[in-house]
Amino acid sequence: MTALSVNMGDGLDRKVKLAHTQFPNGGGWSFFVCPECGHRTRTLRLTEDGRLVCRRCDGLLYRCQHNDKETRIAHLRALLYGGPARHKPRWINIDRRRSLEGALRRLLIRERLERLERVRAAKKAISRLPPAISRLLS
Repeated sequence: MTALSVNMGDGLDRKVKLAHTQFPNGGGWSFFVCPECGHRTRTLRLTEDGRLVCRRCDGLLYRCQHNDKETRIAHLRALLYGGPARHKPRWINIDRRRSLEGALRRLLIRERLERLERVRAAKKAISRLPPAISRLLS
């Protein structure tokens, strides 16, 4: 089977292509093919305007729920220093400690670099001022 027809009600039929991956042991997986982008996916979503799309086309990608750096840093610090990340930690690799520490370190480096850029921009703006005013601000 390479395609199927989905009855949406109200006399609307949508044709959806299928893709199949076969394994050497004889098993396999079947996927829907997104009508918008051609991406193989296990689920298709029905949008408000009646289209069948994958989560990429619908804009529902998995994103971090912490939109700004400050809340993400606070969340990572709470996970790292507020107790184990798992309810029943077994050993350090499963506890995700190494990856959490890496993410926190990268965020802190980015924050430090942005702060340095702001300081450099301020110094550059001060250097453009007349000498009498720049001496007062230094």
